[in-house]
Amino acid sequence: MVRYVDLITDSVQSGGNDGAAQAPAAKGPHDRDIYLALWKQLQSIKVSILERKDFDILPLKDRVRSIAGDPGAVDRLYHYTTRYG
Repeated sequence: MVRYVDLITDSVQSGGNDGAAQAPAAKGPHDRDIYLALWKQLQSIKVSILERKDFDILPLKDRVRSIAGDPGAVDRLYHYTTRYG
């Protein structure tokens, strides 16, 4: 069984760099797309939990790594929390 907390912790500690090539950090309108994609994935997980269904959290791994690898990403994405969701 995958320990999801470990995946997130590893991503944050490694700064999102696991040796794989990283795409440039998203800026501007792409930040909105990143936020909305994360929100949609988390809503889907929430529904699965409420319905007691299985879900796959691994798709979030790459998103968490990209955010952890970009120190300004959290600040840029944070303001969307008051606009959406």
